[in-house]
Amino acid sequence: MRGSAVAVIFIIVNIIAISIFLIVSTTSIKESILTEEKLSRESLDNIIDIYYRKNAATQNYYKAVSVIPKIDIYTLHALSNYIDRIKKIEVDSTLIEKPLTFQEYQYLQARITENIDKINYTARNYPVLRTNQNYMLALNEMRPIIDEEKKSITLYNTHVLEYNRLTTTPPSSIVAGIMGKFPFLKFETGTNIIAQTSHIFQ
Repeated sequence: MRGSAVAVIFIIVNIIAISIFLIVSTTSIKESILTEEKLSRESLDNIIDIYYRKNAATQNYYKAVSVIPKIDIYTLHALSNYIDRIKKIEVDSTLIEKPLTFQEYQYLQARITENIDKINYTARNYPVLRTNQNYMLALNEMRPIIDEEKKSITLYNTHVLEYNRLTTTPPSSIVAGIMGKFPFLKFETGTNIIAQTSHIFQ
């Protein structure tokens, strides 16, 4: 009889211990998921802020190069087209929850950078560009923004990779599912996003 009572107490103690462990573990996992989600969103907000500045700088850049003779008309037209298209996308912190719009935004930004790079490459052997004050001012405005863009995207992707690990790998994925949290898209740039989505957004 005494042995049975001890066994029951032992079982109860273990159940309580397991329950406490599960509660603590679940709370810790929830906090990790929410922290990485918050950092991912904040990193995206930073990218969006940089892109607001990049879009304004791109328009200044286009104005500077569009009046210079002998610039590749096709490249200029393409740059103008992507500038117009990017203006039509409403961008805020909810962008992370709209996969198709998110990808289109990345695609257009990559195309803008691609065409600016083409013009800058031409400028190496084009003295009229290299000595044009408006062009050089616009280029100097653009360069640090593009550097910031690369760094901010790296930071965003770091947080998103950790957030996605938590939302897709058991046991944290079970908690994430209960919370209604699902993986975010990484931020792709340059030829990566162009190759992946050009058939959609061309």
